[in-house]
Amino acid sequence: MEKFSTILGKVDIHPKEGEYWTPIREYHVCEFDISNIDRIFGFIIDESCGLHLLEIVESVLGYKPSKSGIHNTPEPNEIQFSFSNEEFDLKKVYDMSLLMGENRMGIITKDILESCKLTSKI
Repeated sequence: MEKFSTILGKVDIHPKEGEYWTPIREYHVCEFDISNIDRIFGFIIDESCGLHLLEIVESVLGYKPSKSGIHNTPEPNEIQFSFSNEEFDLKKVYDMSLLMGENRMGIITKDILESCKLTSKI
């Protein structure tokens, strides 16, 4: 994975709204069928960004704990955030985050998650 500092350069590590979330490349490069997976993973800058994303997710869903969340990887300094197909339309999350993104990084905002949210938890 390309380091965030290389991608962002001197840009602030937080976008004006939401948080940077870069989907793992296999989803795009291998033309992976996102409709057949139970969660989609993407890299985040640090744990504080992940906690902020989790706050946004829980705010949109209206409950906690969420099935979406932060995941540490075996690689140092790599943290991922995943979205669950039980809570969000993963294809829309993927596509909309990249449309909002800059410098080859996706951005997740509350508006994106509200438009990708599936029916309420029973």
